[in-house]
Amino acid sequence: MRHPLRSTLLIFLFFATGSTAYSQLYLGAGYGTFNVPGASMNFRGTGPTLRFEYTKPDYNTSIFVDVSYFEKSVPEGTTQIYDNNGMPISTASVTDKYSYIYNTVGCKVKFSDRKFSPYLGFGVAVVFARQQLSYQPSYNVSGGAQSRVTEGFHFNAGLQYDTGPVILQLQGNLDIVLKVLVDDVSNIMTNLRFTILVPVLR
Repeated sequence: MRHPLRSTLLIFLFFATGSTAYSQLYLGAGYGTFNVPGASMNFRGTGPTLRFEYTKPDYNTSIFVDVSYFEKSVPEGTTQIYDNNGMPISTASVTDKYSYIYNTVGCKVKFSDRKFSPYLGFGVAVVFARQQLSYQPSYNVSGGAQSRVTEGFHFNAGLQYDTGPVILQLQGNLDIVLKVLVDDVSNIMTNLRFTILVPVLR
């Protein structure tokens, strides 16, 4: 999968085929925390999310797509910098930067027709991950950037409140992917975020 965002949106459009006049498409934005439990370091941070949600005619089931961006910078101490002749010229601070474009697509089920309702969801995750070293002061040194794409399983639980003009959501996520995200052991990510959804198409 060379284009995880494109693949995610295509899956969403496939499941949303066959809409009726009573179906509703929502567009929303959110912000929240993320964590990679089991990592050898404290790997927590924050990031934004863009959400598409298609509500089926019975209004209790929905199809959703989330596109999130997370990044984390980890100091790695200092290193010696050498010139082309192998002579030491200075030292530099080293930072390991991790970034993730995290895409999920799946189904959501509400447990109530009231304005305030809990819900559960599940689906698949497609993650574009990148890791690169940077140096400060900046030198002409290769950081050895590594990029990879991995897939996995997505689960969520949340509460939503339908105010009429907008829907407010507080959602917790658990994602289990097939390749490690940090170190050589961590392939689980958790996420808690708040999202505001606005109807854009009926």
